[in-house]
Amino acid sequence: MRRALVTGASRGVGRALVTELAARGLEVVAAARRAGDLAGLAAAERLQLDVTSDASVAAAAELAGPVDLLVNNAAISAAATVEDTPAGVALAMFNTNVAGPLRMISAFVPGMRSGAAGRW
Repeated sequence: MRRALVTGASRGVGRALVTELAARGLEVVAAARRAGDLAGLAAAERLQLDVTSDASVAAAAELAGPVDLLVNNAAISAAATVEDTPAGVALAMFNTNVAGPLRMISAFVPGMRSGAAGRW
């Protein structure tokens, strides 16, 4: 059975994707900053994951094991013009939306390549 990990699975597109992938027969690992927000999802596993933390990503990779499909859906945004966006908010968005996927790719893609699974 193919195995998928979806970040940002607590709501919106991520939550819908977990449901769709499970319906298509994939074993899905749902991940979010607050694992309690994943209740009720048709996921094989539910993990707490903060993509801004190297330690959290490493722990999630250990718990999830190998995957065939990685969906980097976790993201944050700010509803403000550029000049009204505080630097701290912009840095938090960059850490989540850019560095977060890089952390996940570094943690999971080597295993996908070595196992001849997944697509990149």
